[in-house]
Amino acid sequence: PLAASLLALGFASDARAVEIGQSDDFEDGTQSWSSGATSPTPPAQVPTGGPDGADDAWLQLVGSGGNGPGSRVAAVNDAQWTGDYTGASELQVDLQVTSATDLAIRLYLRVDACSVVTEAVPVAAGAGWARVSFGITPEELVNSMEDGCPDIALALANVTRLHVAHSPE
Repeated sequence: PLAASLLALGFASDARAVEIGQSDDFEDGTQSWSSGATSPTPPAQVPTGGPDGADDAWLQLVGSGGNGPGSRVAAVNDAQWTGDYTGASELQVDLQVTSATDLAIRLYLRVDACSVVTEAVPVAAGAGWARVSFGITPEELVNSMEDGCPDIALALANVTRLHVAHSPE
């Protein structure tokens, strides 16, 4: 199976529901991250071995490959990562790939049935923990579903779900 490790999401600007410096440290569980009700591999809190060392918790995401529930390395959050991202420049994530396969991670900022998507950030297998930045300005995002979707600026003001996923294309 493919695996990625997610430690913290850090927000780099001011917003209504998401705050400067907000992060998930996973010391108290998965902190509202899930992979859907039918996934056989939900995100799991690992209490040790994060980027800050032996006592640092992190969130493990696993994908089995193929198609269907649990096939992709992915997680969603409908709680603390919703709100207004207007004026934000980036989201930072500490990642490591614990499988033998390199991954390409994207963030999807969802509004209703539409998403705006970051460029894929390559994460090399076996390279250890790395802090990666995802540009989230309107100029850096792509509207993934043109029909009936708000423009990117409107979407950034009304994010209802943050989705992290291996998605090379």
